[in-house]
Amino acid sequence: MPLDSMLDLPWERRVPTPQLLRTCLDTEIYHRLPDDHRKRVDDGTCRFLEQVEILGIADHRLTVHEAVRVAFSCAVLYAGRPEWEFPPKLSVRISPLDLDDRILPCAEGDWGGWTLPRTAEVWMSRKAVDFSFRSADSYHTPIHEFAHVLDFGILEPGRKADGIPRDLGLFRRGAWLATLARVRKRVEEAAAEQVVKRYAAKSPAEAFACVVEAFFEQPGALRGWDGALYRMLSEFLNQDPARDG
Repeated sequence: MPLDSMLDLPWERRVPTPQLLRTCLDTEIYHRLPDDHRKRVDDGTCRFLEQVEILGIADHRLTVHEAVRVAFSCAVLYAGRPEWEFPPKLSVRISPLDLDDRILPCAEGDWGGWTLPRTAEVWMSRKAVDFSFRSADSYHTPIHEFAHVLDFGILEPGRKADGIPRDLGLFRRGAWLATLARVRKRVEEAAAEQVVKRYAAKSPAEAFACVVEAFFEQPGALRGWDGALYRMLSEFLNQDPARDG
């Protein structure tokens, strides 16, 4: 069967071949990766597919293409830190509809993605996942939601989203929050959309998720927009996509 025909097959939790993986991930983010780093991302994507349950809900027929792209979006965040592990019992739900109170009771309005705090569930709409891979525009719902996973410290009792990732370390928190506060003020006061989207102004947690989106989607633009912010993320994630590209 031609590889392109396999993309729309139902997802059955079978780890894809390297050729199928590359076909699913024919995107700018993926092609920007150096060979050794891409190998780590490939391995992480396959490990995610083996370990993490990804389900379609509301009669959505999840495809191989969607499952691989969702897995990649988490693996690329973790690839620079081999000591990090995916949270236990992490699961992903893909909806054919935007997320609202018909689909997810805790959502407010219409959403493309939602990460439930103190649980291991990440919810996304099919449309948001598909749109995220169409262009490099700092809009990437799966990367955004998995950034929340790093923030929440999923399954840690009493942990709330605060924009401080669980593996950051106490000695860096003051500077980290000051940087996020500066970003929030800048996007809020801007007359037009910036490299970091306006949603970052909502809270430190959303600021963190939004800057991570921009870090992978438009690394060169983000470095030029705020070099200190870029260096902060590069050090934390142990990656430098602006240089690699």
